[in-house]
Amino acid sequence: MVELGLYGVARVYWTVFPGAFDTGTLRTVLLVLGIATMLLGAAMCCVQHHLKRLLAFSTLSHVGTFLVGFALLDAAGLTGAGVWLVAHGLVKAALFLAVGVLVHQFGTVSERALHGLGRTLLFTPFVFFVGALALAGLPPFGTTVGKVLLDDALDHAGYGWIVAVVTLASILTAGSILRVGARVFLGWGMRAPDDRSSRAAGEEAIERDARLHGFGRALLAGPACALLVAALGLGLVPSLSGHAHGAATRFELANAPHGRFRETVRAGEPSDASAGGDALTLVTVGGSLAVAAVAVFGRRSVRRASRRVPRAFLQPVRWIRATQTGHVGDYVTFTVLGCGALATVLLVTRG
Repeated sequence: MVELGLYGVARVYWTVFPGAFDTGTLRTVLLVLGIATMLLGAAMCCVQHHLKRLLAFSTLSHVGTFLVGFALLDAAGLTGAGVWLVAHGLVKAALFLAVGVLVHQFGTVSERALHGLGRTLLFTPFVFFVGALALAGLPPFGTTVGKVLLDDALDHAGYGWIVAVVTLASILTAGSILRVGARVFLGWGMRAPDDRSSRAAGEEAIERDARLHGFGRALLAGPACALLVAALGLGLVPSLSGHAHGAATRFELANAPHGRFRETVRAGEPSDASAGGDALTLVTVGGSLAVAAVAVFGRRSVRRASRRVPRAFLQPVRWIRATQTGHVGDYVTFTVLGCGALATVLLVTRG
């Protein structure tokens, strides 16, 4: 459901607005929005101890990544973003099901309250750890193929520096999920601090009395494993990049009115994952493991380092966390304000 908004961006642009805006200016606006969303979601993952919110902010970060691919306004960017989007949906659904097992089994989604309790579960830890590594780009999952294709598209479009930003965001989001897995399912490290925002929203008591037993847990863990297998199978599809590029090109051609701008979408077919791309995905996986290790075993060092950070840098994070009230009206307000701000920016840049 979240990623349908990205489809709307692409569909509306190529159907209604091609030529209405300067392509370079519109690309810059969308890239800035994508990068800001990507980094904001990744940063908020690092400070979340409410499991559902953690996964939600992870999705937010990935939506920013996909918007960066859409922002290139060409078939190559759509190819990478499209493949990564589908694989991400499969993996993230599996992770949410894994959290569902924890909610039904222990009646809480607090990382602090769940510390070490996941040791009694069988398939859920597997889903959680493999899903986190898949989000980091562990080969040969479909997320790896999508990331490599998007990195290549950014590099060929002259935005190679954004590849480093995408990699950083992937490391922080996957590392945060691995951190939770290490504490909840292995009992490693110190207990996370109590999450006041989670208690304020009243979400820790959801379904507290709906404790699951063997068969009930299997009903959630089974589909979660199947989703991970599907994400793995997507990455093993022969010539996936060629098929995806053909679909992206057809999408642009089908939505371009009266054949306008069709010459811009006849780019060459992307090559399969390069050795450099595979090396970068391994860097992402290694960085995610390192972030998780520091968060789990170096908490005292992190706290000492955070005391040296100027308050002005930490205050925005506190403000953002304070906005997570759980009230629908607040989020409707944010959406309306965001749409208004985007419309204003597009109007100004159109001149």
